[in-house]
Amino acid sequence: LAALADRARAALADANAALAAAERPAQSHGLVLAALHAQLLDVLAAARWDVSEPRAAHPLRQLWTAWRAARRT
Repeated sequence: LAALADRARAALADANAALAAAERPAQSHGLVLAALHAQLLDVLAAARWDVSEPRAAHPLRQLWTAWRAARRT
């Protein structure tokens, strides 16, 4: 799973880098979701990829991540 997570992070970073500056405001929802998914990968990595029970970041941390991602657009 760690290798798949690395591939997912790389794909998210490539997509973010390929997005033109003029298109970023129109894609803000997708950028927020990408940031939240990257955060979920971090949470799963911290749990050593134990996916036997549902995992999520703390709701305030999710809010903070979403706010920061939205402000970057």
